[in-house]
Amino acid sequence: MDAFERLRGLVLADDELQEHLRAHIHWDDFAAAAAEVAGQAGFSIARGELEAARRAARRSWAQRDLASAGPARLDDVVPHGWTPVDFSPEAVRWCDLRGVSRPGTPLTPARAGPP
Repeated sequence: MDAFERLRGLVLADDELQEHLRAHIHWDDFAAAAAEVAGQAGFSIARGELEAARRAARRSWAQRDLASAGPARLDDVVPHGWTPVDFSPEAVRWCDLRGVSRPGTPLTPARAGPP
């Protein structure tokens, strides 16, 4: 078990320790407090290990959860004329652009006034 996992286990098992570490809102203060907690428990933790855990926790849900997702039933569908306009963890909103332009054809400018 690496030092971060040992520290994480200690913190998750102790509500007071969680509260103590939450009180350190600045990264440098938190890292020093976490290193102190590890030292009191008989092991050391490098700042680099804390920073690596912090980076992993900050990765977006798409990097964490979708990167390992396998192909889905609709992955091979070509949504010609439809464009995604909004993404969220729960859904994708699409806009129907059929009839606006086809690939390889220029957009026709709108006319002002009667033809």
